[in-house]
Amino acid sequence: MTRVCIALGCLGVAWMSIASGETGKASDWIDLFNGKDLSGWKPVGDGKWTVKDGILIGTQDEQGRPGDLMTRVQYDDFELEVEFKVVWPANSGIWFRRAPGKMGCQFDILDYPDAKTGSIWSNGFKSKVPDEKHLKKNDWNKAVIRCESDHISATLNGHKVADFRDKSFMRGAIGLQTHAGDEYKKMQIMARRVRLRRLGKGGKYPWLTKATNEHCNVCHVDLAGEELVTTHLKHEVTCAKCHGESVQHIQDEQGMTRADIKFGRAEVEKFCKTCHGDHKHPDKVAAFRTKWLGKTRPNGRPITHRSICTDCHGKHVVLKQTRRSGPAG
Repeated sequence: MTRVCIALGCLGVAWMSIASGETGKASDWIDLFNGKDLSGWKPVGDGKWTVKDGILIGTQDEQGRPGDLMTRVQYDDFELEVEFKVVWPANSGIWFRRAPGKMGCQFDILDYPDAKTGSIWSNGFKSKVPDEKHLKKNDWNKAVIRCESDHISATLNGHKVADFRDKSFMRGAIGLQTHAGDEYKKMQIMARRVRLRRLGKGGKYPWLTKATNEHCNVCHVDLAGEELVTTHLKHEVTCAKCHGESVQHIQDEQGMTRADIKFGRAEVEKFCKTCHGDHKHPDKVAAFRTKWLGKTRPNGRPITHRSICTDCHGKHVVLKQTRRSGPAG
């Protein structure tokens, strides 16, 4: 399948201390949930995930089956904030540092006799919260999870609930869970804000801290001066802001690792719409296609009823792999 690359989105890099209660500049944070749809997320399993009135809602599916909703991008050192609310009885949680083949960790949202919300689980409990004195049972709560190297800590509504070290999971995706069980059929996990900022990246991964594509241009020479790349770069929208930090991809000199996020033709137009409002008006798109239907654009591509954004604008597409590549991590 032809894979298409477009640069847009939003990243940030910063440092923060949970204990200080500082929230940092707004520009430091990445909004993982945009309040509109599931862009940037991937359902895993059979749970049902919807967005209503700016709220992300997870439940079991109609057959009572559970599932997870995971970010497409993986993170290593970060500070994560999640504002959540649940319909009880519930067994849910916030995944972090979860990677293919690795369990990762979970900030639990549950009501066990000996473990309450804020406990950390990973093939067994890493830490337990014994009571619910810091939980707003039927209201919105704020979880803050900090991972820096092997040091993991968390707060619930400003109160520390976890602080330990673990080298088992150093990098992975962020996610939410809906759990199996008849007792949880009416459970809902809701999130109205999910945001993250990276820790300690200054100077280590320069393509994340400044508006540059220089590390991408080492291999993707043909895209260095491409129209969409240069146009987006003028607005400080880099390759990393669309394709994720892709640390392993950039550091892999053998070309065996793909970028964190890649797009097939069927995904391109929906992704463009997250930033470009004009694409939300079908009449404008239809008029443009009618004008160019059966003709060839300046980029050399013929326009048909099946054309997508990158057929009309620029030449931003990888038609074939120039190096060997394995499955995206």
